[in-house]
Amino acid sequence: MKKTVATLIAVIIAVAGLHAFRIYQDSKLEGTIQPSEKANQVWAVHGMDSLRFMPNDGSFSFTVNPGDWKIIINAEPPYEDLIFDTIVRQGQITQLGVVQLKTAMN
Repeated sequence: MKKTVATLIAVIIAVAGLHAFRIYQDSKLEGTIQPSEKANQVWAVHGMDSLRFMPNDGSFSFTVNPGDWKIIINAEPPYEDLIFDTIVRQGQITQLGVVQLKTAMN
């Protein structure tokens, strides 16, 4: 019985350690949209994976797998939707900075 309890504790510690390491290795994609009130939603697309985020005060953040991602920002008129590509590296934060929406006249 003591051996079973010791084994269970060892397994729990190992699983917790692996999850802690995984969290440490997560990759992120972050940015801010201006004008903030004109951004409806932000999509991040990677192959068959897609994530949607509703920007809060123009800011957005995704926890993603590393690789090539297409970013799609749906904007309200008179601003146009914006689509661009970015690369996310393992365990790093890809900071897109301030993304400026443009009107059809710009």
